[in-house]
This record gives sequence, C-alpha cells and structure tokens, in this order.
Amino acid sequence: MTEFRDSALKRVSVTPSSPLPVTTEGQPDDRWNYAPPANGIVSGSQSVTVKAAVAGKRNYMSAITIDWTALGAATEIVIKDGSGSVILWRSTIGTAEGRRQVLFPTPLRTSVNTIFQVSALTTITSGNIYVNAQGYTQ
Repeated sequence: MTEFRDSALKRVSVTPSSPLPVTTEGQPDDRWNYAPPANGIVSGSQSVTVKAAVAGKRNYMSAITIDWTALGAATEIVIKDGSGSVILWRSTIGTAEGRRQVLFPTPLRTSVNTIFQVSALTTITSGNIYVNAQGYTQ
C-alpha cells in the first residue's frame, strides 16, 4: 500500500488491487452529491435522475436524505437501477411533513453504464418530496 496526500492535503492510500485512490475514510475519491430540483418530486409519475451513467463504471449510493412537505396522501418512494423496473430500495412516507436519513453500510450499486433514479410511486396530490443523495463512481 502506498500513502500520499492529495491536493486538499487528505491522506490517501493506493493498493495494487484498488483502481482508484481511496481516502482514509475508505471511499473512492470520485465522490458525488445530488441536490433536488427547486420543486422536488411533485408527481407520482415523475422520476428524477440522481446520478448520470458513466461509461464503463458503476454508481454507488452511500446515503440519502428524503424531506417532504405535507402530502395529500402517503406515498412510496423507490431508488431504481436505471429507468427500468429494477428497484434497489423502497420505503413509504406519510402525509405529515418529515425527514428520513438513510445510510447504506453496503452502498446501493447500479449496473455498469446505468443511472440512479428516484421515483414516487403513488400520485402526489399536494406537497413536494426532496431527495438529497451522496455516493461515488467506480
């Protein structure tokens, strides 16, 4: 293992089996953050692309925060591998305003060359859902 400091002076380790520099926190250095659009998810048929596909690589989601205003009806929210029907994670949220934070100790992983999408499955009659996510590409 070789250690060095990157441009931000963080300690970084590289091993022969590691294709990317890995920080001392154990996460690859190719990290991403996603912030929702101004109105969030406002429709049950709306899917939001959280992370675009990267040629030849997989996207990994390590954490997600879901905030919602008062909703007209409870809904189900899902994280999908691409725009198809493969659901990687599912949860319900109620009608009262709230927040849910989820850490994925084993990060959710897309297929190679595939986007992460977040969708509300139930029609949202009123209110908004905001999804913030963090992860990395490798």
